[in-house]
Amino acid sequence: MRIFARPCTLLPGAFRLLMLEHSVYTVAAPEAAASILWRDNTFAPQAAEAMRISAREALATQIIDGLIPEPVGGAHRNPVLTASHLQTALKKHLWTSLSTLPKS
Repeated sequence: MRIFARPCTLLPGAFRLLMLEHSVYTVAAPEAAASILWRDNTFAPQAAEAMRISAREALATQIIDGLIPEPVGGAHRNPVLTASHLQTALKKHLWTSLSTLPKS
């Protein structure tokens, strides 16, 4: 899964940013970046590596707050299990976010 978004419009409204463990987060596709940098989109793998767009790299660099596990073979192979993992992660992060709000 690729998520193309403008970070300036996505991140300010988010308390937490979660990603499926095999997804990528990028503003531009690696093919587009390679085409811009090297004028050759066959360098897309090198561009993707330099852009550090995988979910694990985003977590390591603290761009996101957590990973949602995926079933073997990917989220599309077992949507029910994926939804269960998503529900668990959302509940965990929602309660964490709510517990940090000031008491009124």
